Amino acid sequence: MSKIVLTNEGALPPPPPPASVALFAQGDALYSINSFGVINQFGGGNVTINTSAPLAGGTTGNVFNLGFFVAGEAYGDILIRGISNWTRLPAGTFGQVLQTNGPGSPPSWVAPPSGSITITTNAPLTGGGTGTNFTLDIAPGTSGALLMYSGGSWGNLPIGSAGQVLTVVGGIPSWQPPSITSNPPVQGAVAYFNGTDWIALSPGAAGQVLVTNGPGNNPSWQNQMAGSGAVIEPFNCGISVNVLDAVYLSASDTVDKADANTEPTMPCIGVVISKPTPITCNVVMSGSAGGFVGLVTGATYYVGLTAGTVTDSVNTYPQGAVVQRIGYARNTTTLVVDIDRDYIVL
Repeated sequence: MSKIVLTNEGALPPPPPPASVALFAQGDALYSINSFGVINQFGGGNVTINTSAPLAGGTTGNVFNLGFFVAGEAYGDILIRGISNWTRLPAGTFGQVLQTNGPGSPPSWVAPPSGSITITTNAPLTGGGTGTNFTLDIAPGTSGALLMYSGGSWGNLPIGSAGQVLTVVGGIPSWQPPSITSNPPVQGAVAYFNGTDWIALSPGAAGQVLVTNGPGNNPSWQNQMAGSGAVIEPFNCGISVNVLDAVYLSASDTVDKADANTEPTMPCIGVVISKPTPITCNVVMSGSAGGFVGLVTGATYYVGLTAGTVTDSVNTYPQGAVVQRIGYARNTTTLVVDIDRDYIVL
């Protein structure tokens, strides 16, 4: 049997019961300890419990049902502290709000403040004013406009023109034409469209000219190869044909490298000055062709023993080689093409 110790005799308080022991259980005995340490067990009889609102259920006996009760209580009441005890505040009417009336006074249900209120809006919000019902919205703009903050307020950035891109100019977003990329951007660069974007072609070397390489191909800087009045014709060619190669007509509208060692690759018809694509070329058939290196000024030039080359010396040509004059050197970089279609086989 567990023991619960109660005391109301003498000055010596009893020790607290163990935390694991319930205060009361069916069959527990009640004890008191007097000032002399004598333990007295209560016999039969009743205990009286008095309650104050909002607790209810106290009486005299040995079994109690304590409850929470306030006289006149109703659904929706709230419990407030009165001057000396707890009491109920009946539910207010629909729409009322609970208002505090300051220290020392109970709260009360009151009607909400009447009248209108004022809402002031700043862009991009609209719809402010004075009243009791408001509809707020984002300021309208044109279709495709963007919302941005500038100059201390929000506003619309109208949609740009077709093809423009959104970029930042002076710290403010704006629609601009696509930027021309060059790494890095340099004076003298030329913009061209590569089929996807506008990009920059870096400046060429001094004296070079900008050459178009036909539809679907990018332009390029090339040495100024053909002088005024030069006769230039387009041809198909093999991938191995290079600029400044001496070439012969290998098929209809097609050229390949001329070779003084092999008569079937003769006669030479001109010199390649550009290649718009890997399989097309432009050939100077007469006139000046520039871009050579180390020509001997005034010397006569012939088709060389290495395919595609030109030479000013045929003294060592072997028997069976083909000797064909193709022009003369105007200076160290320019060959004046003056084809002699007649040739000699040694």
